[in-house]
Amino acid sequence: MYFPIGWPKYLTIPQDKQTKIKHIACHRDKIIFAVITEDSVAIWFSKPCVQILSYRRSFESIELFGVNCSAEWKPDCSALATVTSKDNIIFYMLDIDLSRSKFLYEQRDSKVASLKRETAELFIRESIRPLSLTEALNVSINGGISRLTSVRDELVVTTRDGCLESLNWDGTLNYNYSFLLSTIPFSTDQQHSRASAIDEIGVYVTDIEFCPILSGFSIVLSDGRAAFLSLEPDQFQGIWAQEVHDATCTAINHKYKLIAFGRKSKKKKK
Repeated sequence: MYFPIGWPKYLTIPQDKQTKIKHIACHRDKIIFAVITEDSVAIWFSKPCVQILSYRRSFESIELFGVNCSAEWKPDCSALATVTSKDNIIFYMLDIDLSRSKFLYEQRDSKVASLKRETAELFIRESIRPLSLTEALNVSINGGISRLTSVRDELVVTTRDGCLESLNWDGTLNYNYSFLLSTIPFSTDQQHSRASAIDEIGVYVTDIEFCPILSGFSIVLSDGRAAFLSLEPDQFQGIWAQEVHDATCTAINHKYKLIAFGRKSKKKKK
């Protein structure tokens, strides 16, 4: 079973107008996370949970590229990629501002004697430096973006016409790791016995997660099937998740090497 960790926290998003949160992208180190709205990108620090910066796109940018939909971090936290409603990827560069001598936030002891920290563990302080977010470039993706995930120093973009495309973080396409979903053989075991490609027309990836330990991807298809794609030299090999026909999402636990699939029937397949 799955249990929530800790109590829920209610955060107020500083906005001068009513807007909907489209996506929350947490970096893998859980130090910072990005809050994505239709027209802005806000970077938050996790502990303490405070906003560091906010970047709002111009009206001309919204008209040209569409509103924000989702985002993905670069593993080293130096860049962020956002997907827009008009099938564009906007790349942002994140830099630490070392020019200032002061921090944005510093934890200090209270002047009240009864509120001062006494144990060694409580003397750990988090000093938060200023950050800057700069829009670097924009890339248009043909076929319609369905999902994207970060793979080491690359982005894997899945499209609604059944492609898996690999992009470098400078926006260039890596042709060596770009495939059509219909060309990938799928089987029911790791020996890849009786492997066959997907015959159905119009099937594409709706959710994808990368696991570096397992060297592959957990995917959910638009027809409800789920699978694991192992990354072999210069090709993919697919392994079907048995008895799963109504999958909606997927997640990977890297520590325990577990893959979870969310289902419409409110059951979880592991």
